[in-house]
Amino acid sequence: MLDKPTNPGADTAPGTAAPSTGIASLEPEPVPEKLDILLEYRHEVLNCAEHGCIPMRLTNTGDRIITQIHFKARCDAFSQYAPPKPFRANLAKGSSTRWISMDFSICQVPGPYLVTIEGAFVDEHNNPQAFRGVFKIIVRNPRSPRAKLTIQEGHGIDLSNNIDFEAVDVIIKDASGIDLSMSTNVEKGWLAIRLEADFEKTRLLREWISRKKTARRQARKPSPSISGPIGPNCRTILKVNDPARDKSIMIWTRRECCLGRSPTEADIVCILMPGNKENNLKSQGISRKHCCLTVIGHSVSIIDSGSTCGTFVDNHRLDALHVLTNGEVVSLGNLLSFQYQDFRRLSGTREVNAALDGCRSVFDCTNALSTLNLDHLKQHAPLECFRLRRVNNYRDRLEYLFLQTSATIGASSQCAVRLEDRSVAEQHARLVVADREIHLIDLNSPSGTRINGKRLDPYLAYPLGRMAAIYVGDVPMTFNVYD
Repeated sequence: MLDKPTNPGADTAPGTAAPSTGIASLEPEPVPEKLDILLEYRHEVLNCAEHGCIPMRLTNTGDRIITQIHFKARCDAFSQYAPPKPFRANLAKGSSTRWISMDFSICQVPGPYLVTIEGAFVDEHNNPQAFRGVFKIIVRNPRSPRAKLTIQEGHGIDLSNNIDFEAVDVIIKDASGIDLSMSTNVEKGWLAIRLEADFEKTRLLREWISRKKTARRQARKPSPSISGPIGPNCRTILKVNDPARDKSIMIWTRRECCLGRSPTEADIVCILMPGNKENNLKSQGISRKHCCLTVIGHSVSIIDSGSTCGTFVDNHRLDALHVLTNGEVVSLGNLLSFQYQDFRRLSGTREVNAALDGCRSVFDCTNALSTLNLDHLKQHAPLECFRLRRVNNYRDRLEYLFLQTSATIGASSQCAVRLEDRSVAEQHARLVVADREIHLIDLNSPSGTRINGKRLDPYLAYPLGRMAAIYVGDVPMTFNVYD
């Protein structure tokens, strides 16, 4: 079972330096996911121990109608805070809400404060999107002598001069230097809040909706072209057939897997890209059975199998069992390198179930989830799947996906199968292992998911069988199982 490259002509010389040198730069930092809203505020004078009010407005920058909006703020300067209530709207593309007032009492201590925004909105297809952001405010003492402090674009505050915030008048300027605090033009006085999508919270909201919708529905399953269960020794390949995004994903459903040069002793055959004598010769440095991966509990461990050139993790040679963490680079004899990333599932954990118990709406769920530290919970959550991506000798076009329970397909950088296309939603579909078969579930995506030409009903599981033609939005893919 020799893995052939997706583009044999695109040969790159294998790295001869330490495995972690120059590899980390191949994995870009995750960028904030695209949001279809713009949340703005107007800067107001806020005095100690008085009533405060911050006008806000929300604009729909996407293509879908927004039907419901809800958000709340947290700030150490607020006491007796009255958050805006959830409200219904029909915001088409480019339209804005009227002023949304945030009312609160102000604390006694002057100074700069950070305001944290958390919320969610629902579009016309009943898809929720959670978001979060921050902006800065300044509380002053009205009885103190006034000085002046300029904030460019409402974000930067220069604290290098030890400013006395009891004696400050604030001037807000936009990027062109126009004084917004004195402007009579209302539109120029609006300052954008830097928002980012909350991937984990959005996913939990969508799963809560899917459970509500499928509680009394039975999945209508199409007949795949070839049916049959996936055996323990089967190899599954999910291939993107778009030349601009040529990528092959090899899927494994076992809890153990060996990497090496021998097709008979290793589950994943690891050789340098064939095509020249130099690579064929260097491939001999990879042992026939080089190292093994094992899922133990909710973690993934790796151990060297007595290889000649050794197995390295972030430039450290293994001499014992090692538990992998996100971002680590596994190298086989300094010849082939893989970057490790795991994906964990918060849904169904005890803390999340307790928080969502009794919720009746998306906004009840949003408020309940705001009380949890999801980043901390995710570190100990059950393992959903993990991925090894070759970072040399294949130009990032070959990935190994170890599917334990499920894997999300979408445009988000936090999806296990990432497809960067305008027709693909941030969380578009999900692969699920059940009854020794791999199923595909559409997550109520706007452009839909199709198997063998049939569009899937949202939130219902459809088996892929042993062969299927898939469209995720406009991206064509093929699914095949080989013995």
